[in-house]
Amino acid sequence: MELAEHYVRFCLQYVLENNREDLEYFEAEQIRRAKEEKKEPPEVKLIDNLSHVMNSDFKRVSYTEAVEICLRVTNY
Repeated sequence: MELAEHYVRFCLQYVLENNREDLEYFEAEQIRRAKEEKKEPPEVKLIDNLSHVMNSDFKRVSYTEAVEICLRVTNY
């Protein structure tokens, strides 16, 4: 699990450092679409959200708990 966490952090850091312009475009696109659909724009911007995930601790759950969460979210 620790290796997977490090890999996710590495990927996020890479994207944040090397694809900033693309992320800014996607942020602007989210806001544009929200306005177009007359909805509120996201409370947390994409770049801030990715940074938060990169710097947060990951919750660890058992395989059984993960399956239960997936089933609950997908309404099965």
